[in-house]
Amino acid sequence: MSNSPGHRLHYIQARRAQELDERPIPASVTVHLDGMVDLRADGLNLRMWTHDPEELDLPRGVMKRAHWISRYSVLSVNGRMFSLASPDSHTDCQYPEPSVADETS
Repeated sequence: MSNSPGHRLHYIQARRAQELDERPIPASVTVHLDGMVDLRADGLNLRMWTHDPEELDLPRGVMKRAHWISRYSVLSVNGRMFSLASPDSHTDCQYPEPSVADETS
């Protein structure tokens, strides 16, 4: 998996997001199976993208306890941080996912 926006969170991106030079915005989040992520809050109505919607959507459905850190495109959910990308600028993985055949070799 790559560190491109919307993929695995890079440690520098995570560190900067935790420095909180910008106040996180409490947001309601809906995750769709195609990777689209809807963020809603007062004055905020965004559609973003994630490579791994199943991982982000662990609570299933609409999440009420999430925080959006727009400067770094990071969504924090229950203490976990996820990198999001705008739908029109996300990229395919730079590295292929390991296959079952690779894991058993």
